[in-house]
Formats: sequence, structure tokens, C-alpha cells
Amino acid sequence: MRYSKKSAITWGLTALLCLQLAAVSAAAQPVENSGAPAAAKPLAAASSKAEQEVQAYYEHVVEYPKLDAAWVAWARQHNAAVGAGEYAGFLWRADSENAARLPRNFRTCQSPYTKAVKGKFTAFMNKDTAPTRQGLDTLRISGSAEMSYKEFQAAVEQLRKLTTGPIYDVDLRQESHGYFDGQAVSWYGLRDWGNADKKDDRKAILRDEQQRLQAAGENSAGLVVARITEQAEAPKIVRKPVVQTEEEVAKSLGIRYFRITARDHLWPAPQYIDQFLRFYRGLPKDAWLHFHCEAGAGRTTAYMVMVDILNNPELPLADILQRQYMIGGNYAAYTIKNPKAGSWKAPFYAEKARMLPVFYAYVQENKATGFAVPWSKWLASHPAAGTASI
Repeated sequence: MRYSKKSAITWGLTALLCLQLAAVSAAAQPVENSGAPAAAKPLAAASSKAEQEVQAYYEHVVEYPKLDAAWVAWARQHNAAVGAGEYAGFLWRADSENAARLPRNFRTCQSPYTKAVKGKFTAFMNKDTAPTRQGLDTLRISGSAEMSYKEFQAAVEQLRKLTTGPIYDVDLRQESHGYFDGQAVSWYGLRDWGNADKKDDRKAILRDEQQRLQAAGENSAGLVVARITEQAEAPKIVRKPVVQTEEEVAKSLGIRYFRITARDHLWPAPQYIDQFLRFYRGLPKDAWLHFHCEAGAGRTTAYMVMVDILNNPELPLADILQRQYMIGGNYAAYTIKNPKAGSWKAPFYAEKARMLPVFYAYVQENKATGFAVPWSKWLASHPAAGTASI
């Protein structure tokens, strides 16, 4: 059985809440692995703050099963605990099944131009003229979506055909994530912003991830894991999974690990670009970087574009953007000309499109000095940055 995105989240929320409150409520209904959950009864009074938050969220979902009312507004109206806010995580998302295949959106800079310029993208790129491959085929980078254990194995095997040097897994995810029995999972909140309340505090984000994964591995009552897509698979219950962090998996496969806790959908915050440039300058010459985020599109393409600019600053930015799209990424400077009301991604697209020429200008100005001036410092000294066009 398959469900819409909203009904999948509703199903998962209801099942998750029943499981989480089972210890404090004899009224919670058991959840089966197949079919929809049994009709839920009102839950017993909760005592702790955490239980109160879960209780309130449960009541919100019961009242609005289609999730068509904002949680935070409902919580304030009912004087309920809001917790970490409207983006707080509430469900373990199944990011990728543990299947022996290459991960979704896998590509290298040696990949052919297979992604056609069509539809809405013809307003941004030349569909009749391919961008230059100058300097592309020698770039030692690749990208993909999040990888299950077996997909990770397949990706490493593929990359080993292209390099004998050290391979780095560059993990671009802010959201807490890891592995349950080889399946890639993450703690999901709306917009994929489950750690938005951490305010880009790297230590707090990594601590949250470690604690959630440890608790999951010890959970014998059952965890709800669901695929959150436009056509989501029915959620399933996982009990006491074998839990691994991504760093543990990377090292078990003989590669190195580097983490940037960048938030989904956004142009990277200045400290993340500073962090990456420090890392990049210290790499051995034969290093290979494999970037990934959740889908292998937004954050992954942004960083692959940045590496392309760093290595090929003499090329037009338009060529770099188009070729990273045509090997399998997204168009990093895409914008929505007339966004509809409620199109929350539109301003984030616009900010990426504004900042890409700024980063391009920074590279032009600072490459000769080995980027002695950090991106954040340079950006602060250029208040008019961002007015250039692609």
C-alpha cells in the first residue's frame, strides 16, 4: 500500500506517538507492520515535559489528520508545549534501502552530459550548446544522495576504478542521521530542518545525533521508520536495530570522513564555507572527494560547483553551472520568477543565485594568495557583494 506524503507522515506520527507513550498510557493501541494503524484512543495524562509535548502533538494530529493546520499556531492556541518549534524532528525517515546498487543521483566529473536542458531550465541555460569540459574531466570529485551501507560499498567500488588516492566522504547533512541494519535513516522534521533549533551549533548537532542513534539501538519497543516522498511507502516498525554512524561506515569501507553540518535548502552559511576551504587546502593532491546530502541535489551540487570554480576560475560561471547540471546535479542558480503564495523555497533559491557570483568573485580575487583571506572576512568587507549577474 502507498500513501501521499501527508498521509504517510500522519500514519508515522500516530504510530510513533502510540509507541512513545506506551509506557505511560494503557490506552495506546498496538501497531502492526502491515496496513494502517488502529484507531487511537485518547492518551493518559502525561507527566514529564517531553511526554506533554508528545501528548500535545498527538492531539494536534487527531484534530487535523491531514496536517493542514500549522502545529506551532495550534500549540500556542491551546497553550501547549511547542518544544523545539515547528521544524522539530518527529520521525525516523528511511533515506535509502540497503540494496546493492549505486546511490541515487550518483555522478562523477567524468560522467557524460546526459541531463538535457529542458522545461523551466531553458530560461537559464543554452539547450543547443554544450558547456566546455575544460578542466572538468580532471576534477577528482563526485556526488550522490545519501547512501545505504550496500550503496556506499558500490560507490566506493566505482570510485576505486577512478583513483588510487584517499577517498573522503564529505557529509553535508545538518540533520541527525545514521544506519539501522544497513539502511540509511535520518531524524526528520518539516523542511528537513530537524536540527534548526541548534542554531548551527556543530557540537549540539553531533551530540543530538549520537544520543538519538544510541537510544535507537537500545529500543526494544519499536521505532517507526517511514519513507517520506511524494508517494511514500507504508511505515514499518524496527526493533533494536544494529546502529552505525556514517563515520563508522565510511571507515569500515576504508575511506575517510569529513562532516559539514549545513542546513537543507539554504546557501551554506559563511562558517561552513570557511570550514570547507580550510579542509580543501590541506588535502593531499591525489585526494578524491565524494559529496552527498539527503537527495544529492541542492547541497551536493552547490559544493561541487564551488570546487569546479576553485579549480577553473578562468571559465565563465555559466559554463560551470550548466555542466554540473548536465552530469546529473541540479541547476544551482535556479530561481522562481513569480513565486506563488506559500512557495517557501523561492527566497532560498534566490539567495543561492545571488551568492554564487559572489563566491566566483571571491575566488577570482583570492586564488593567487591561496585564500589567505577567509570567505567570511572577505564577505563582511564587501557589503555590495551579490549584485553581479551570472
